[in-house]
Amino acid sequence: MKISRIKLTNILGHESLEITPGKVNVLKGKNGSGKTSVLTAINAALRGGSAAEATLVRNGVPSGGEIVLVLDDGTQITKTVTNDGSKTKITGQSKPASFLDEIRDIVSVNPVQFLTADDK
Repeated sequence: MKISRIKLTNILGHESLEITPGKVNVLKGKNGSGKTSVLTAINAALRGGSAAEATLVRNGVPSGGEIVLVLDDGTQITKTVTNDGSKTKITGQSKPASFLDEIRDIVSVNPVQFLTADDK
């Protein structure tokens, strides 16, 4: 499963950003240009909500922000973030909670285990 589209609205340093990833993607730019913000937003979309996520909202935006990940199977993960916390909505899956748990397991790689794993 791959991310086919990333859309950020009023998240961290990005007022509006839309990315259509390819097979290999490189985020490059000057310091402070928002590279880490994109990775932080993807990570946040795959986590559960918490009040601490209010820090994801772009400075000076009282209404909040949104992170949208569209996967290649049509699943859409939308995280709405306000100054009070966040809410995640998953469309395209019959069991959204277990789907999100499975995705979290995939992206939570132990680096030592990964480096020492068999080639297969």
